[in-house]
This record gives sequence, C-alpha cells and structure tokens, in this order.
Amino acid sequence: MSASHIDLKDVVKVTTLPGLHYPRQLQVSIDDTPVGVLAEAANLWRFTYSSQWLTNASAFSLAPALPLQDTAIIDGGSERPVQWYFDNLLPEEQQRMLMATDAHLDSADAFALLKHYGAESAGSLTLLPPGQTLPPSGLADLPDAELSQRIQGLPHTSLAAGAAKRMSLAGAQHKLAIIERAGHIYQPLGTQPSSHILKPDSTSAGYPHSVANEWFVMRLAQRMGLLVPHVERRYVPEPVFIIERFDRVITPSAIHRRHAIDACQLLNLAGSFKYALGSIETLAAIVQQCRSKLRTRMRLFDWLVFNVLTGNNDAHLKNLSFLVDNAGIELAPHYDLLSTACYESGAYEGEGARWPESSELAWPILGIRHFRDMRFQHLVEAGEALGLTRQAATRQLMRQLQHIAGEARSLYEQTQRENEQWLHRFDIGATVEGEARFLRTLTHVIINEMHIHVFQLQLKALRSGGNKRRYIPDSPDEGGSGMFLTKQQINAARAVTVAIVATVSLGACATYKDEFASINSRLDQLDVKVQGAAQSAESANQSAQQANQRLDQIEGRVQQLERVPGRKPRGGLRRPLVSFSLSVVIRRSRPIRTYSFPARRAVSATLAIALALAGTSVASAKNAKEAQEAPAAEAANAADELPQGQEVSETVIELAGWVVASKDNQGYPFAIMDKAAAQVLVFGGDGKLRGAAPALFGSAIGDHSAPGVAKLALSAIPGHDRTTPAGRFIGGYGPSEDAGRVLWVDYDSAVSMHPLPPGTPKEKRSERLASATPDDNRVTHGCINVSPAFYEQIVHSTFEKGGVFYVLPDKDSIEETFPEFAQNRAAAKDVDEKGERHARK
Repeated sequence: MSASHIDLKDVVKVTTLPGLHYPRQLQVSIDDTPVGVLAEAANLWRFTYSSQWLTNASAFSLAPALPLQDTAIIDGGSERPVQWYFDNLLPEEQQRMLMATDAHLDSADAFALLKHYGAESAGSLTLLPPGQTLPPSGLADLPDAELSQRIQGLPHTSLAAGAAKRMSLAGAQHKLAIIERAGHIYQPLGTQPSSHILKPDSTSAGYPHSVANEWFVMRLAQRMGLLVPHVERRYVPEPVFIIERFDRVITPSAIHRRHAIDACQLLNLAGSFKYALGSIETLAAIVQQCRSKLRTRMRLFDWLVFNVLTGNNDAHLKNLSFLVDNAGIELAPHYDLLSTACYESGAYEGEGARWPESSELAWPILGIRHFRDMRFQHLVEAGEALGLTRQAATRQLMRQLQHIAGEARSLYEQTQRENEQWLHRFDIGATVEGEARFLRTLTHVIINEMHIHVFQLQLKALRSGGNKRRYIPDSPDEGGSGMFLTKQQINAARAVTVAIVATVSLGACATYKDEFASINSRLDQLDVKVQGAAQSAESANQSAQQANQRLDQIEGRVQQLERVPGRKPRGGLRRPLVSFSLSVVIRRSRPIRTYSFPARRAVSATLAIALALAGTSVASAKNAKEAQEAPAAEAANAADELPQGQEVSETVIELAGWVVASKDNQGYPFAIMDKAAAQVLVFGGDGKLRGAAPALFGSAIGDHSAPGVAKLALSAIPGHDRTTPAGRFIGGYGPSEDAGRVLWVDYDSAVSMHPLPPGTPKEKRSERLASATPDDNRVTHGCINVSPAFYEQIVHSTFEKGGVFYVLPDKDSIEETFPEFAQNRAAAKDVDEKGERHARK
C-alpha cells in the first residue's frame, strides 16, 4: 500500500446494503452540531453525514477519504476509510489494552471502545450512543495527591480510571485530558472540552525521564523556530508533562473544539502503517493535500531536520497532525518531539549501546537508515525531494545547524537554574538530578554528535570541493538568492565546530560508569569553551575590517616606494631560500590581495619556520635584522627532533604561514603532517612552532580512506587500504575501543596520532622512526606514530583541548587537497614575478 496513491474506488457509496442491518450506531458531533452517524455490522463500518451538517455553510469533510456527500460511505473488503479514520481516534498498544481492561471490553473491538470513551476524543469529535446526551459542562478539581496516586497505579490501571468523564486520546503513551487554569489542574465534566493534555513519565524501564525529555525537546524546537504548542512541566511529586491542545480555541468565556486529523487519517491509512509507510514520498503526498503547499514543504523539512539533529526515531505518521476547516487543510503545530537516541546511548544501554553505530531513523530518508550516516547533502536532497529548491533547503538546514547546539546548551543552563527551586525537596531532588543527567547526555552527546556528523563533514567537503555547492541563505544585504559561502562564514561556523569536536565520542565514554562523573565535569568545561569560541566568531567581521585598513596602508606605502627612482623593495628581488605568503580574504567585493615577505638568509629548518611565521607581525614594520632576531628567540624553545640535515619543504613553510596569516586554524593549535618527508610539525594557537619530529605513516600510498575501514580490526585491513588520508581535519582527544583515550586526527577514518607502539619485531618501528630516509617510515595501518618523548612533551600538551590537522597528500595535488591555500600561493607567485619584472625595468 502506498501513501502517495490514495484511491477510493473500493469505497462503496450507497444508502444501505441489501439485507445488512447495523445494530451498533454512534452519533458524531462537533461541539453542539451533529455531523453524522457512525454504524457497524459484521465488521463493516459505515458513516453518513447528517443533513444538518451538509447544509451548514461552514461544513467540511472529516478527512479526504470521507468526502461530503448525502449518501453513506461504507467500507469495502480491502479499503476501509471509515474504520481506519475512527480507529485512529483511539490509543494504541498497551494504553489501548489497559483502557479496554478498565471498561471490561475486548481491545480489538474498536467500535465498543469508541462508544465507551467517545465523550472526549482526539480532535473535535464527540461520539455518543443514539439519544444519549452529556450533562452540563463543569470542572472537577484534580489535586496533586490524587494525580500522584493515579500515576503510582500505572501501568496496572489507566490514568483516566475513576475520572468523571470517559476520554480517549490517540497515541501509545499514558495521558489524560485536563483543563489548566491559573496553575490549577481540573478534569472536564459533561460537555466541557479539555484544554490541555497531561502525560507522566513512561512506565517502561527503558525510557526514563520521558517528561524531561519531551519538555526539553519541545522547548528547543520553539527556540529553533518550529511551530509548537506551549508546554510546561511540574512535579506532583512525580514529574508530569503538560501541553496545550492545538485543536482547541480558548477564549475568556469558553473553549471550542477545532477539527484535527493525523497523517494516517489524512492519507487513508490504518494506524499500523505509521512507521512502515513513512518516507519522503509520503511527506510529498501530504504536501499535496494541504492548501499552502510551500509553507507545508518548509515546515515538514524543518521538522525532518530537527528530528535528525535531536536523535528522534519516533517521528512516525501519527505524530503529524493537520487542522481542517471549510477553507482546507493546514499542518498543525508539532508535538511528541523527543530524543529516543539518548535511550540507546552508552549512558543508558551500557556496553551494548546502539548509539551511534546502529541507531536507526524512524524510517529511511532517501535510503539512509542510520543517524550516523546522515550527512548535509542527504538532507538537502531530501528537501529537494519535498519540492524545495536546493537553495531553500540549504538555507533552512544551515539555519538549524548554526544554532541548535548553542540553543541546546543555553536551554540546558536555563533548566539547571530552574531546577534549583526543587533540588532541596527530598521527594523531588533525586528525580531532578536524574533528569539533569539525561538532558546533559542529550545536549552534549546526541545533539553535538549529530551536529558534527551533518555539519563538520560538510565543512570538510567545502574545504576540499572548490566552489561546489557552497550555498548560503538569501541575504538582503548581500543581494541575490543563494550565494557561495564566504571564507569568513565557513570559519565562523568552524570556530564553534572545533570547540565541540572533543565530545565526538562521549556516547561511547558513558559506557564506563566510573568515568561518567568526570565526563560530566569535562562537559561543563567544554560549555565555557564553546561560548568563548562563539564570541570569537562574532568578532570576525570587526577584525577583518581592521586588517583591511592595515592592508590599505601597506599597499599605499608599497606604491610610494615603487615611485622612488632606483629604490628596490626591502628584502631583495632574488628568489629567497625561505619564503611564505600572507593572504587575507576580507570582502567579497574585492579581490584577494597577497603580499610576499621573503627571508634574508638560509637558516636551520626550525628557525626558518619560526622566522617565516614571525614575519606576519614584523615584516612590514622592522628591518631584516630585527626580523631575524625575533624568531630566533622564539625558536629556542621549539623541540627539533628531525634527523640531522633533513630539511622542511617549502610547501610546509608556506602552508604554515598561510594558516597563521589567514587564521584558518581559528586560534587553535595545529599540526602539519608531511607524509612524503615523514615529518610532523606542531604549532601553538599563536602560530609559534612548538616542535618538529619524524613520524610513521600508513604503509599504503594514497590520500583517501577506504569505505568502512574504520570498522575493521587492524589485522583485517588489507595492505592497499592502510592509507593515511590527506586533508584538513578537526580533531581532539576521545575514547577508543581498544586503546583508551587517543588523539583523533580523523575520527571517521579511525586515524589517530599516538606514541610509537611496540608493534611486531619484523616491523622495526623504532629503527624506521630513526631513519633519515622517509620511505622507511611507511609502516602503520593508517595512524601517525611519533616518539613517546615528543608525544608527551609536545603533542599531548598542545592538543589537550583539540586542534586542526593538515595532512599533505601523497598523490593528490595541493590544489585538490587545500584549494584556498593553493590559490593564495599562486597569487603570491604572481606578485613575486611582477616584482622581478619591475626590477628589471
């Protein structure tokens, strides 16, 4: 059965069937207006609209599969629109069985359940036996003590057991229809509609703190711009979640019902298909049923993205609802938003945790089944499949990616402040602390990891993919619709991503219970770090403007010098032995300007790099002697373990200079790894060299990791796949399955940098590391090995809080691996050549 092909050919539309009597009937009404009659006989359901409804100027079809007509709609053998629609008003699974038990009914007898509980149902409908009326409206107080007693009776008795009014609400969770006024909870009586729905914590041991979960995620959704009802939490002392009903219109004098249907009712599906028929194609079919198709596309895409980023695999079709009136169908506010991934993390499943390796989406999104495999381009393509343009889908996705991690942290901190009022209570304090731990896992593990999977890897693709798909949202001050991402925008986003990358594997860390407390402490520290990074990113434009003004001054001074007869630019015009390029991309409206500052003499490798980097601040203001003396002092503390006589390539020196000058590292420590020379050079966040040393790299020549190699045991990795991937990586310390806490360089490829391991005798890793021949240093399975002393003294202290790693390629060109650096180097070469030609003149 396909949700995108709704065919009503099998629906029999006659007044009656010969010889068939309908002994069971229910009157269907909205508020005080009769809508029709529901009847059932021999498991065939029939619905007939009333003449009063058909002549009402505001009348509408209850659902697309139940069109307005003056003849009865009767279910057929295979298509059962009447039964499916009304059955979807009832609760599901354990909740249905519990309510059936309370009413002494068979849970499979949906008609009998509707008769018993139809006085207050999901949506607008009231279902009563013929001739029966409800008593006048009224309110019954529901004290906390009584509510607490009902909650304690779960799951053996229904939450609505003992209520004066029998009520039915769709869904699988225990819930109760209530009225909330001025902070007090009441039960509706008679014809009084409810205004809110109340849910306690799940009774399942596998889903703890469901109240805090749903309350937090719904609040986060509101912050992210999704349309959601007002929600709150309270303790009686058991926690309860309260949500305002979107199918109600609340005025000072009365509460009126609004007609609402879920996606299964919209698409003429039985509720049992709520997961099986979930797909992008089904969402596209939903769009076609709504009156505002563009708005529906945008909201469904936002809902889809938000569920992915928060780890919600309960996003089924019955968790989408629609408001219906005579003007058409409109997507309702979102509800039932929560993170199921938390329950599959190491914090709650221990060593057998499914997150992140095998946690599945609610349904495949364009063939992607697992949260871990979801990437930026997949979500953009999903938006296109919904009918959005690529630019619109990218804009919506980027908006959530840029804000969700920060908003989650902010909401978590606000929640912690709110919790202070309850922590002193002995009957609530322990519950609140447990909820806080849950929300910490959600904020710092689930959301951060999904942010990294979807966003950070897209930034990596932007760095290596030229100008392909570098779209950013429409911007009035930039003009145009959909333009390429600028360098500043990429770096601003990366600044936040770098700060949170150290949490990439905290879900796995949580499997070790004795470490969980220290992890939580570390996460609090990371919160501070992320906030600082975000503030730094916000000041990027101001810094860029200042740099541009300085470049204007330098350019003017250079032009003045060029006009002096016989005057040559400082530093000589011959090709220097050591040089680097300083380039700054300031504004999109002007070209990249590049200035080359050559060194005056050949020096040792360590001093050469320090000299080149020091030039970023002194070359335009000091003479050559000062430019040589300053870096010499800085280099004295740099550890140089390179073999005697081994030089550092000009490419490495130029790349280091470009990283510092362009602030590509965003102030974080960085390392340059030259596979061809078997060298690792470590720099602080200030751009100063901290050390250089030989290193061992992957035994196979190549610049890309084989698909799936990260999941293989070392011994199972084929020889030709033992590569060290090239490129720019954001890494940091995190746990591993078999080596404890390691410094991840490329987490997705399981490539780390660690001290020289013992290895096998025939590998002779110690001897290879001491060799002056770089070819001897290709022996690992892909990881980078350095000496234990260099690792402990330089690497560990430098990258304790994460950093950026630049791995030079074996085969790929520099242009392919570092396109922006290559572009600036080419520009620097042009400047040098123009200077040579000018000097010859």
